[in-house]
Amino acid sequence: MANSDTLNITEKPIIDESIEKDECHEYPSKITNFDNHGTELSMTINQEGLLINPCKAFILIKRRLLKADGTSYTNASVVTLINNGLMYLFTRAEYQLSEPNTKGKFSFSVPLKHIFGFCDGYDKALYGLIHTLTLIRESDNNAIFRAANVAAGQVNLTKVSLFMPHIKPSLVYELKLNKEIASKEPLPLSYAERRSESIVAPQTTDFTWTLNTKSSSTRPKFIIVGFQTNKKNNQEQNPAIIDHCDLCIKIIYIKICT
Repeated sequence: MANSDTLNITEKPIIDESIEKDECHEYPSKITNFDNHGTELSMTINQEGLLINPCKAFILIKRRLLKADGTSYTNASVVTLINNGLMYLFTRAEYQLSEPNTKGKFSFSVPLKHIFGFCDGYDKALYGLIHTLTLIRESDNNAIFRAANVAAGQVNLTKVSLFMPHIKPSLVYELKLNKEIASKEPLPLSYAERRSESIVAPQTTDFTWTLNTKSSSTRPKFIIVGFQTNKKNNQEQNPAIIDHCDLCIKIIYIKICT
Protein backbone atom coordinates (compact mmCIF):
# COMPACT_ATOMS: atom_id res chain seq x y z
CA MET A 1 0.00 0.00 0.00
CA ALA A 2 1.28 3.46 -0.88
CA ASN A 3 2.26 5.80 1.96
CA SER A 4 4.13 9.06 2.52
CA ASP A 5 7.46 7.42 1.63
CA THR A 6 6.10 6.77 -1.86
CA LEU A 7 5.93 10.52 -2.49
CA ASN A 8 9.36 11.30 -1.05
CA ILE A 9 11.00 11.46 -4.49
CA THR A 10 14.05 13.40 -3.25
CA GLU A 11 15.02 10.83 -0.63
CA LYS A 12 18.63 9.76 -0.97
CA PRO A 13 19.41 6.04 -1.18
CA ILE A 14 20.74 4.51 2.03
CA ILE A 15 23.65 2.10 1.89
CA ASP A 16 23.42 0.03 5.07
CA GLU A 17 26.82 -1.35 6.07
CA SER A 18 25.98 -1.93 9.74
CA ILE A 19 25.77 -5.75 9.45
CA GLU A 20 28.85 -7.70 8.39
CA LYS A 21 27.28 -11.17 8.63
CA ASP A 22 23.78 -12.57 9.25
CA GLU A 23 23.48 -16.36 9.24
CA CYS A 24 21.31 -19.04 10.88
CA HIS A 25 22.79 -21.59 13.29
CA GLU A 26 21.11 -24.85 14.25
CA TYR A 27 20.38 -25.80 17.88
CA PRO A 28 18.98 -29.36 17.99
CA SER A 29 16.88 -30.77 20.81
CA LYS A 30 18.89 -32.14 23.73
CA ILE A 31 17.03 -35.47 23.50
CA THR A 32 16.22 -37.57 20.45
CA ASN A 33 13.19 -39.52 21.74
CA PHE A 34 10.47 -37.19 20.52
CA ASP A 35 7.37 -39.36 20.54
CA ASN A 36 6.49 -40.12 24.17
CA HIS A 37 3.50 -38.19 25.48
CA GLY A 38 4.70 -35.56 27.98
CA THR A 39 8.31 -35.56 26.77
CA GLU A 40 9.99 -32.17 27.22
CA LEU A 41 12.03 -31.06 24.21
CA SER A 42 14.44 -28.28 25.08
CA MET A 43 16.77 -26.21 22.87
CA THR A 44 19.07 -23.76 24.67
CA ILE A 45 21.39 -21.03 23.38
CA ASN A 46 24.03 -20.17 25.97
CA GLN A 47 27.08 -18.70 24.28
CA GLU A 48 28.94 -15.61 25.44
CA GLY A 49 29.10 -12.57 23.19
CA LEU A 50 26.30 -13.53 20.78
CA LEU A 51 23.97 -11.08 19.06
CA ILE A 52 20.93 -13.02 17.89
CA ASN A 53 17.59 -12.16 16.30
CA PRO A 54 14.64 -14.25 17.63
CA CYS A 55 12.07 -12.59 15.36
CA LYS A 56 13.74 -14.29 12.35
CA ALA A 57 14.23 -17.66 14.10
CA PHE A 58 12.22 -20.78 13.21
CA ILE A 59 11.64 -24.37 14.33
CA LEU A 60 12.45 -27.16 11.86
CA ILE A 61 10.60 -30.45 12.37
CA LYS A 62 10.98 -33.62 10.33
CA ARG A 63 8.49 -36.43 10.76
CA ARG A 64 6.75 -39.49 9.29
CA LEU A 65 3.05 -40.34 9.30
CA LEU A 66 2.68 -44.07 10.03
CA LYS A 67 0.08 -46.54 11.22
CA ALA A 68 -0.12 -47.03 14.98
CA ASP A 69 1.76 -50.35 14.59
CA GLY A 70 4.69 -48.56 12.90
CA THR A 71 4.00 -49.76 9.34
CA SER A 72 3.43 -47.46 6.36
CA TYR A 73 0.11 -46.46 4.86
CA THR A 74 -0.69 -47.31 1.25
CA ASN A 75 -1.01 -44.51 -1.30
CA ALA A 76 -4.78 -45.08 -1.36
CA SER A 77 -5.21 -44.51 2.39
CA VAL A 78 -7.29 -41.41 3.18
CA VAL A 79 -5.21 -39.95 6.01
CA THR A 80 -3.38 -36.66 6.46
CA LEU A 81 -2.14 -34.16 9.01
CA ILE A 82 -4.57 -31.37 9.82
CA ASN A 83 -3.88 -27.70 9.13
CA ASN A 84 -1.35 -26.25 11.58
CA GLY A 85 -0.65 -29.81 12.72
CA LEU A 86 2.55 -28.76 14.54
CA MET A 87 0.63 -26.98 17.29
CA TYR A 88 -1.46 -30.10 17.91
CA LEU A 89 1.68 -32.20 18.49
CA PHE A 90 2.66 -30.17 21.57
CA THR A 91 0.58 -29.33 24.61
CA ARG A 92 2.73 -26.33 25.56
CA ALA A 93 5.41 -24.13 23.99
CA GLU A 94 7.57 -21.76 26.04
CA TYR A 95 10.32 -19.31 25.12
CA GLN A 96 12.43 -18.23 28.08
CA LEU A 97 15.05 -15.51 28.46
CA SER A 98 17.32 -15.63 31.49
CA GLU A 99 20.59 -14.27 32.78
CA PRO A 100 23.58 -16.52 32.08
CA ASN A 101 25.07 -18.44 35.01
CA THR A 102 28.63 -17.21 35.45
CA LYS A 103 29.44 -20.53 37.20
CA GLY A 104 29.40 -22.34 34.61
CA LYS A 105 9.28 -38.09 5.82
CA PHE A 106 7.97 -34.68 6.28
CA SER A 107 9.71 -31.54 7.14
CA PHE A 108 8.39 -28.07 7.74
CA SER A 109 9.51 -24.93 9.50
CA VAL A 110 7.48 -22.57 11.68
CA PRO A 111 8.72 -19.03 12.45
CA LEU A 112 8.79 -18.29 16.18
CA LYS A 113 6.88 -15.06 15.53
CA HIS A 114 3.88 -17.18 14.50
CA ILE A 115 3.87 -18.79 17.97
CA PHE A 116 5.17 -16.21 20.44
CA GLY A 117 3.94 -12.62 20.57
CA PHE A 118 7.34 -11.46 21.84
CA CYS A 119 9.12 -12.63 18.68
CA ASP A 120 6.46 -10.98 16.53
CA GLY A 121 6.54 -7.58 18.24
CA TYR A 122 10.27 -7.19 19.01
CA ASP A 123 12.53 -7.25 15.95
CA LYS A 124 15.79 -6.06 17.56
CA ALA A 125 18.89 -8.15 18.28
CA LEU A 126 19.40 -9.51 21.81
CA TYR A 127 22.71 -9.83 23.65
CA GLY A 128 23.98 -11.58 26.77
CA LEU A 129 20.97 -13.77 27.57
CA ILE A 130 20.29 -17.49 27.72
CA HIS A 131 17.53 -18.47 25.28
CA THR A 132 15.57 -21.67 25.93
CA LEU A 133 12.79 -23.01 23.72
CA THR A 134 10.74 -25.76 25.40
CA LEU A 135 8.11 -27.93 23.70
CA ILE A 136 5.98 -30.45 25.65
CA ARG A 137 4.98 -33.44 23.49
CA GLU A 138 1.26 -34.12 23.08
CA SER A 139 -0.69 -37.15 21.86
CA ASP A 140 -0.84 -37.57 18.06
CA ASN A 141 -4.63 -37.99 17.99
CA ASN A 142 -5.41 -34.29 17.56
CA ALA A 143 -2.90 -33.83 14.71
CA ILE A 144 -4.14 -36.66 12.44
CA PHE A 145 -7.32 -36.72 10.34
CA ARG A 146 -8.27 -40.01 8.68
CA ALA A 147 -11.22 -41.78 7.13
CA ALA A 148 -13.21 -44.20 9.31
CA ASN A 149 -12.00 -47.25 7.36
CA VAL A 150 -8.29 -46.33 7.67
CA ALA A 151 -6.08 -47.72 10.45
CA ALA A 152 -5.19 -45.44 13.37
CA GLY A 153 -2.05 -43.39 12.81
CA GLN A 154 0.94 -41.98 14.65
CA VAL A 155 3.39 -39.15 13.96
CA ASN A 156 7.02 -40.23 14.26
CA LEU A 157 9.22 -37.15 14.76
CA THR A 158 12.75 -37.67 13.44
CA LYS A 159 14.19 -34.21 14.03
CA VAL A 160 13.38 -31.10 16.08
CA SER A 161 15.77 -28.14 15.86
CA LEU A 162 15.76 -24.41 16.51
CA PHE A 163 17.44 -22.26 13.86
CA MET A 164 18.55 -18.88 15.20
CA PRO A 165 20.14 -16.03 13.19
CA HIS A 166 23.52 -14.86 14.53
CA ILE A 167 24.29 -11.20 13.82
CA LYS A 168 27.84 -9.90 13.38
CA PRO A 169 27.89 -6.08 13.21
CA SER A 170 30.49 -4.03 11.39
CA LEU A 171 33.39 -2.69 13.46
CA VAL A 172 31.85 0.79 13.68
CA TYR A 173 28.52 -0.54 14.93
CA GLU A 174 30.19 -3.05 17.25
CA LEU A 175 31.92 -0.20 19.10
CA LYS A 176 28.62 1.69 19.29
CA LEU A 177 26.77 -1.39 20.60
CA ASN A 178 29.46 -2.10 23.20
CA LYS A 179 28.96 1.40 24.64
CA GLU A 180 25.18 0.98 24.72
CA ILE A 181 25.44 -2.45 26.37
CA ALA A 182 27.94 -1.19 28.95
CA SER A 183 25.60 1.69 29.88
CA LYS A 184 22.90 -0.85 30.92
CA GLU A 185 20.22 1.56 29.80
CA PRO A 186 16.70 0.05 30.05
CA LEU A 187 15.24 -0.85 26.66
CA PRO A 188 11.61 -0.16 25.69
CA LEU A 189 9.71 -3.38 25.05
CA SER A 190 6.05 -3.88 24.27
CA TYR A 191 4.35 -6.85 25.93
CA ALA A 192 2.32 -9.28 23.82
CA GLU A 193 0.81 -12.54 25.03
CA ARG A 194 -1.32 -15.12 23.25
CA ARG A 195 -3.47 -17.22 25.56
CA SER A 196 -5.67 -20.20 24.82
CA GLU A 197 -8.32 -21.37 27.27
CA SER A 198 -11.08 -23.94 26.96
CA ILE A 199 -14.05 -25.13 29.00
CA VAL A 200 -16.78 -27.75 28.68
CA ALA A 201 -19.87 -25.77 27.70
CA PRO A 202 -22.89 -26.57 29.89
CA GLN A 203 -26.01 -28.05 28.27
CA THR A 204 -28.05 -24.86 28.68
CA THR A 205 -29.34 -22.15 26.35
CA ASP A 206 -27.02 -19.54 27.89
CA PHE A 207 -23.91 -19.47 30.08
CA THR A 208 -21.18 -17.10 31.26
CA TRP A 209 -17.44 -17.68 30.83
CA THR A 210 -15.03 -15.49 32.80
CA LEU A 211 -11.53 -14.95 31.42
CA ASN A 212 -8.96 -13.54 33.84
CA THR A 213 -5.87 -11.59 32.84
CA LYS A 214 -2.69 -12.07 34.86
CA SER A 215 -2.37 -8.43 35.96
CA SER A 216 -4.14 -5.09 35.71
CA SER A 217 -1.58 -3.91 33.12
CA THR A 218 -2.64 -6.49 30.51
CA ARG A 219 -5.59 -5.69 28.29
CA PRO A 220 -6.97 -7.95 25.53
CA LYS A 221 -6.48 -6.68 21.98
CA PHE A 222 -8.86 -9.19 20.45
CA ILE A 223 -10.75 -12.34 21.46
CA ILE A 224 -11.54 -15.32 19.21
CA VAL A 225 -14.25 -17.73 20.36
CA GLY A 226 -14.93 -21.11 18.76
CA PHE A 227 -17.03 -24.18 19.57
CA GLN A 228 -16.43 -27.86 18.85
CA THR A 229 -18.22 -31.12 19.68
CA ASN A 230 -16.56 -34.55 20.17
CA LYS A 231 -13.36 -33.71 18.28
CA LYS A 232 -10.71 -34.07 20.98
CA ASN A 233 -8.52 -37.21 20.72
CA ASN A 234 -10.54 -38.48 17.75
CA GLN A 235 -8.58 -39.09 14.54
CA GLU A 236 -11.83 -39.34 12.55
CA GLN A 237 -12.67 -35.70 13.36
CA ASN A 238 -10.71 -32.60 12.32
CA PRO A 239 -10.08 -30.35 15.36
CA ALA A 240 -8.76 -27.56 13.13
CA ILE A 241 -12.33 -26.90 11.94
CA ILE A 242 -14.71 -24.93 14.15
CA ASP A 243 -18.35 -26.10 14.34
CA HIS A 244 -21.35 -24.00 13.32
CA CYS A 245 -23.61 -23.81 16.36
CA ASP A 246 -26.22 -21.19 15.32
CA LEU A 247 -25.53 -18.72 18.12
CA CYS A 248 -28.14 -15.98 18.38
CA ILE A 249 -26.33 -13.60 20.74
CA LYS A 250 -22.73 -13.41 21.91
CA ILE A 251 -21.70 -10.55 24.21
CA ILE A 252 -18.21 -9.81 25.55
CA TYR A 253 -17.68 -7.46 28.48
CA ILE A 254 -14.18 -6.14 29.16
CA LYS A 255 -13.73 -4.92 32.72
CA ILE A 256 -10.60 -2.89 33.46
CA CYS A 257 -9.49 -3.23 37.08
CA THR A 258 -7.82 -0.22 38.69
